[in-house]
Amino acid sequence: MKKLIHYFVPDKLKSDKELFRKASFVSAACLLIIAITIFSFFYAVYAIHDPIYLSIGGGFAVVILISMFVFKRTGSFTFMALFLNGISFLALTSAAIATGGIYSPDLYSLLVIPVFALTISNRRIALFWAVMVILAFISFYVLEVTNAYSFKPLAEKVPLFYYFQDTIILSAILLFLVFRNESLRLELLNEVKKSHDEISHKNKEITDSITYAKRIQKALMTNEKSIEKTLERLKKN
Repeated sequence: MKKLIHYFVPDKLKSDKELFRKASFVSAACLLIIAITIFSFFYAVYAIHDPIYLSIGGGFAVVILISMFVFKRTGSFTFMALFLNGISFLALTSAAIATGGIYSPDLYSLLVIPVFALTISNRRIALFWAVMVILAFISFYVLEVTNAYSFKPLAEKVPLFYYFQDTIILSAILLFLVFRNESLRLELLNEVKKSHDEISHKNKEITDSITYAKRIQKALMTNEKSIEKTLERLKKN
């Protein structure tokens, strides 16, 4: 599995430990999403009896795989944060429309998007996707309360287990992202602490060497003064 994960890590990032770990995380997360997507959409076909889910899930998995090859070539984390999350946003909102809108568990899967963006990119892109997710929630809510489009009939067709499995998958992905990000952060802190300790140890060695040199110099200067005083006394005598 590690070989497959490292295969999608761009060669130019392998020399930098931090970027290599980050790229490996992106690769692992994408492979996990592909596996979960295939499972979820196959189950959707079985539970909801709508074959269109199979084509949506297969297409989504293929797009993610293509984005991984693009990432391997470019090494752009910004591209992955924008493109991959954009595709995920479209796929999940489409799934939410078909499975109950504001009542759909697929809608809450959108919460993964800003977390994933923050993990692999920066706060600005994560904030952008957080705003997009909030707007999606507001849109589905407004459509329901204004009776512009009723999602209840669609939600009633979705079996209870579909909600259960979506909740489990959403929780698993969020926990994976949070704990993996925390693991990377702790690794970096340990490396920084190790580097700090090494620098402190070298500084102490340099300081001790300087102090020792000063003592030798002081001792020599004292001996020279003693010799001069002795010579002066001998001259007087």
